[in-house]
Formats: sequence, C-alpha cells, structure tokens
Amino acid sequence: MKLQPLTSAAFATFVLSITCLVASSARAALSEHDDPSRNDGPVQRAFQIESQDLTWTDAARTRDIPVRTYAPSLDHGNGPFPVIIFSHGGGESREAFTYLGTHWAGHGYIVVFLTHIGSDRKAVDELGLRGMGGVKDFHLRPEDVGFVLDKLLSDDPGSELLAGRLAADQIAVAGQCAGSSTALAMVGLRVNLPGKTDATFIDPRFKCAVALSPQPGIQLGGPFQADSWSRIEVPTLVVTGTRDFNWTPAARATPGQTRVPFDGLPPGDKFLVEIKDAEHNAFTDSVPFYRARERDPRHHLWIQQATTAFLDAYLNNDTQALKWLMDEVLETETKGECQQEEKLAEAAIVNEKPREDSSDDEAQPESPAVDRVAELLRLFDRDKNQALSRDESPQRLKTIFERID
Repeated sequence: MKLQPLTSAAFATFVLSITCLVASSARAALSEHDDPSRNDGPVQRAFQIESQDLTWTDAARTRDIPVRTYAPSLDHGNGPFPVIIFSHGGGESREAFTYLGTHWAGHGYIVVFLTHIGSDRKAVDELGLRGMGGVKDFHLRPEDVGFVLDKLLSDDPGSELLAGRLAADQIAVAGQCAGSSTALAMVGLRVNLPGKTDATFIDPRFKCAVALSPQPGIQLGGPFQADSWSRIEVPTLVVTGTRDFNWTPAARATPGQTRVPFDGLPPGDKFLVEIKDAEHNAFTDSVPFYRARERDPRHHLWIQQATTAFLDAYLNNDTQALKWLMDEVLETETKGECQQEEKLAEAAIVNEKPREDSSDDEAQPESPAVDRVAELLRLFDRDKNQALSRDESPQRLKTIFERID
C-alpha cells in the first residue's frame, strides 16, 4: 500500500502582541489556518505558535548573539518539545527564515534562529561582500551555536517560551549556506582554518542535521577538501537546487559542485533533495543581496515538507515520516522536480540515482541479503516483532520482500 501524505497544512500568521523582554526582545502570537491546496507531507500537526526576539551575551567572549525563537504557544503546555537551532548564511540573519520558523513550530518544534554578528545582513549592508565573513572568523559561528545550546539548556534561558519546555535529548542543528557549514561542523564536518587543519566543533547533543544550500567549494588551500564531510555520522538531510550558487562563476562553470557535500557524506541515514531550478534565494525569504530570479513559491513548500519529515523521523522516531522519505513521495508528487536520494547503512541499502559519469562496466558490489534485512528491520519494524510485513515496508522496496518471501 503506497503511503500518501495527508493534505491541509499548518501555516502560521502573525497576530501582533508585543512586549519588551531583555534588550530589544519582542513577542508575537501566531495562529494556524488550513489551506486545502497545501500538501504538508506525511504528518499533520496544528499548534498555535508564538515568536520572540532576544539578545543573549556570551560573557566569556564578550559577544552578543541575537536570536529569534518560534515555539508552540504556552497554551500547549510544557511539552517537552524537540529543538532546532538554525545558523544563517553569510549576509543573512535571524529574520531571513520566517517560512521555516513558523512551519516547524506549527508542527511542534521549538526553533531558535541565530544572528552571527559580523557575517550578517548588517555587515553586508555596511561592507559589501566583505561583510559575509571569511575562514579566519569561521570559528565564531560554531562557538555561537554552542553558546546558544548551553543557554537553552540552562536553568534560566531567559524566556517562558523556553524554560522547562525543551526535550534535551531531541535536538537538531540546521543551517543555510555558510550556516550549513556551521551546522555540519557541529556534527563532524572538518574545516581547514588558519593555523589548524581539519578543525571541527562536534557537539554530541545534536542528534541530526539539516543542511540547506550547503557551501560546495573544494579548492586547494581552501576550507574544504574532498573528505571534509566523510566523518559526519549523525542522520543528515541535504537540500540543494540545480541552480544553487548560480550567481557565482564557479557554480555556473561546474553545476555538479552543489552535490559535493552530499556525495562526500558516509553511508548511514543520509538524504538528498535536489530541487529543479531552485536558486540560492529559494532557501530564504529575505531580499537577496545577489543577482537572483523571482522565487518559485513551490520551493518553500517542498523544503518545508522534506525538512519536517526528516526531523519527525529522526527527532520523534516517527516511522510514518521515515517511510515517506524512503518512498521518495516528494519526488513522485512533484513529478520529478524534486529528486531524492538516500545513503543508508553500509552493507545495507544505498539508493543513489545513476550518474552521468557512471559506466556499465563498473562492478557494483552486492551487499549480503541478511545485512539488508537487518537494516530494513531496524528502520521499519514498527511492532518490533523481528519480522517485516509488506505494509511496513517502503513502497520502493516491495520487490526486495517479494524475493525474500
């Protein structure tokens, strides 16, 4: 039986309700409404949500970190709710991802968007592209993320929307562009920094990662090398576009560069969504400071669907959401405008679309059937009876079970 995602989604709209809290903090109550034209993926939830701006100070570094939080309203109780910490790309800020913050919070997540001062929109407005930050200052970004996580899990996170409401064992890190590099550095990405090769900032409190429009560059002496992504062990979702980074000459000359981060990941719960014609601005809702075409509104919807399914699967252990990913429903529903790939555990299943540079003469090693069955049991045996029914198996793997039967 093919799993069909439910229709009608939660989409948050602001209702003004502003108060002062800490320096320059604001709070806005939001409510959900249903739009029958929306297909929201495998799982539907409807939470009233609230948003709040705060500025936290890392006294040890004498550094301010402005944040914007989105959370289920206090009417929904103390949860606890799973957590997402999000790092913006160079030239963006905590304000550039409303479409994600409202959507994720509406599905039951507490979401915290950082502003990395010095590589944010204000820096670009003042300094041009030099304000996007560089390798020399990259360490500030993961240090900001680590501080924010410590603050969230402290006895006093400074907000009633946060205090006592966070699930400390259900935390994801996410980001866009340079923010994706920041997020991935927290889970194993190795970066060449001045005076330190293969620097990483691993924090085991992060259970999974979402990388939107990750930086693809590999160049001699640059921050990334071919194996920079090879030690990321946590479940990871990469979302990119076929025209991502198209505003740079290097990306136009080598379109396949946008796949480099996913291709560099090791097997084991790794997922790719590649959106046809999506440009760099498809992943934000800010006004781009680079040359870009008008956004296709479908791209935001598809990003919301893919990321929410992934987060539900790996933070909430939602087998329906995992099945939706594995069945590549988004690819089917978009008629191929979203291409999906998966890298599951080694010696189990790797579903990678044929590449243009592949050769029929290349021998493809076969994985032992017993290892495949064990991996499928791990992923889809919902009733934990050490047997996998046809209903439990993902649609695209039905043929494997026919052979096993």
